[in-house]
Amino acid sequence: MVWLTEVWPSARYLRPFLAVGVLGGFTTFSTALVEVPGLMRAGRPYLALLYLLGSAVGALLAAALGVVLARAVGGRRGRGRR
Repeated sequence: MVWLTEVWPSARYLRPFLAVGVLGGFTTFSTALVEVPGLMRAGRPYLALLYLLGSAVGALLAAALGVVLARAVGGRRGRGRR
């Protein structure tokens, strides 16, 4: 998203396609919604909670790292929103 908003801000239709379509498919927590109930049924509530929190924190850290790396590589050529 950083590339599409700051590096290539004129890519109007590419942004919704990649953000909602492609990236949206990779950023869902569907795996956690399957694994957590399974861990609860297996009598492992603490592991289920750790898994859920770890998934959320890991996703946020990965997103922040992605923003930093995209800005570093892209050089912030676009700098503005249109």
